[in-house]
Amino acid sequence: METVASQPHGEYVLGEIDANVENAHGLPLSDPLTPSAALSSPDFRFDPLTQQHLPMLREWLLRPHVAQWWGDAESIAELHSDYILAAGEPNATRAYIAKLGAEPIGFIQSYVVMGSGGGWWEDETDPGARGIDQFLCEARQLNQGIGRRMIRAFVSRLFGDAGVSVIQTDPDPTNLRAVRCYAAAGFRAVTPVITPDGPALLMRCTRQSLALAAENAASPFAPADLRQQGPDALGHPAKSVKTALKRGALR
Repeated sequence: METVASQPHGEYVLGEIDANVENAHGLPLSDPLTPSAALSSPDFRFDPLTQQHLPMLREWLLRPHVAQWWGDAESIAELHSDYILAAGEPNATRAYIAKLGAEPIGFIQSYVVMGSGGGWWEDETDPGARGIDQFLCEARQLNQGIGRRMIRAFVSRLFGDAGVSVIQTDPDPTNLRAVRCYAAAGFRAVTPVITPDGPALLMRCTRQSLALAAENAASPFAPADLRQQGPDALGHPAKSVKTALKRGALR
């Protein structure tokens, strides 16, 4: 199996969009040991997932534009086991409801790459590597730049933790919308990989590439695809929430 750690934390030049993919993991920045702390910004807020959110999350997972990439929705009991009961475990996946202002707009999670288990990233040796997975809950919000802004906001907060060195993601190579979204948010293609879910495109974001993406987004002279308009991610290509959680070292 081709794994991440065999590749350096470098970048391939992003050429054609269909040559890219992503997956990732991350931790709250203010205090990695207190998942109850919300991450917020002037525009976006990331509230830790609670039991009260589970019916809403399940309904989102049933929506066609999410199910296309996340697979069959798990039951509320399964979501409770995966996210709520496991929240106190070492290196547990940290799940959040993303809000734009007061409106819930999607789901995002982060995890520690090293030691994810389940066949994921078995050769990773960098304890500072994090991964993320996300989706927007409303199909009508796609193609409006919201996804890339949400990802940049979340990644920026993850990098607020000095112990985080790099953030990765691994979209399905056929999910071109997600690849473009992650590229515009500061992720760069590293290499195609074979994961427990099948082929993927490993993409990584550094503090430098995140800063460049923010500059491009703010510049009126940047290519249109790097500004706020344009395609947004439909979601991570995980076959199911449970499969995605296997990367989060839930023990």
